[in-house]
Amino acid sequence: MEKESENSSLGRRKYLSFVGGGVAGSSIINKVGSVTGSPVDVVTEIGGDGTKYYKRIPRDWWEYNKKTDSALRTAKSHLLSHPDIDSIGLTVDRSDGLISGRLKPKLRYSVYNENGSEVVPNSVGGIPAVVEQSEPTELLAYDECPYNTGHYESIGGGTGMYAKKENGKKVFATSCSVMQKNNNRFLLTANHTFQCEPNDLDAAYQGNRVFGYVSSYSSSNDWTLIELNADESWTNAIRVSDAISNPIVWGHFTEAGLEYLFADPNHYVGKQGRSTGYTLGEITSIKNSGLSSSKYPCVDIDNYIETSTEAAKGDSGGPIWSESSNENGDVSVVAMTNSGSVPTSKNTCTTPNNGGFVVHAKTNGIAAYQVFRDSDCYFGTGHLDRGE
Repeated sequence: MEKESENSSLGRRKYLSFVGGGVAGSSIINKVGSVTGSPVDVVTEIGGDGTKYYKRIPRDWWEYNKKTDSALRTAKSHLLSHPDIDSIGLTVDRSDGLISGRLKPKLRYSVYNENGSEVVPNSVGGIPAVVEQSEPTELLAYDECPYNTGHYESIGGGTGMYAKKENGKKVFATSCSVMQKNNNRFLLTANHTFQCEPNDLDAAYQGNRVFGYVSSYSSSNDWTLIELNADESWTNAIRVSDAISNPIVWGHFTEAGLEYLFADPNHYVGKQGRSTGYTLGEITSIKNSGLSSSKYPCVDIDNYIETSTEAAKGDSGGPIWSESSNENGDVSVVAMTNSGSVPTSKNTCTTPNNGGFVVHAKTNGIAAYQVFRDSDCYFGTGHLDRGE
């Protein structure tokens, strides 16, 4: 088993009309002003077979975005280790206007208290900065409420699964996506389902069967790859509850692809989890560092996003996705769910101890491109056999 370095069927259009929209296609429509300079060809998605999808991006927005990236690196190097700073990332404000139809990202400092607010600059490198109060987050694997434990003949994204503790107690989670490397198939989920340091004897269960064993993981970035048993049936579909159809995963959004998607004022993302099912929302922040947990001190996630999709205990590991711009793809993975913040209500699934579990109004998840970098495994199919 390998532990990764800590540094490191209806048609697609009908499905997307159900979820409410997606990323724009490869053609660029200027909503405000005109593009200055020639467009920039940027890889925004990578398919399961390694195919790269290029999109032409307005140069003026791209140059502003690169300036923002530089400011973010500077901000993290100066203040991320400050005891009163929780995390530093990027956000957008619709009132700031558009550049060639895209929102302008700016720095977001999440602080624990007023002391943190006092050390945050108004801007870095000409990029404005805003301060937000830190919100408690909760990792979302669950060992109490076995909600939605249905059995499937094939394993895919959005599938309910569980691991077992040494005492035999079950820890419930959700699968993100089938991934592949050297013709081997793996299933991605959250590492805290298996505690901090899993081993190759740690099994993953679905229904009453073992479908695979832990192959590699990152305890800090909170992901685990489960190698599927040789005789295991798999699918590249995401099992979406209450949806018209189950989308096929083509690949994942690159860092640049996520930045461009995030700046689209009309973008949407979907999320699937075993407890809250399918929820729709938007990305509210990207490229954050510092997501941690007192229960799992090994967790310190780099490059995580925040979305407005709801999540609850049991949804950890579930996929967050948006429409793929590739003509051969349905969706590409944006991130994998790790935690939630801002409690809103109690789920109807009850236990003797607490009468139900908390539903969170925000979902936090590690960006798919970070998992790809850590693991060197590909999301989805690209032009390969779609499986089921």
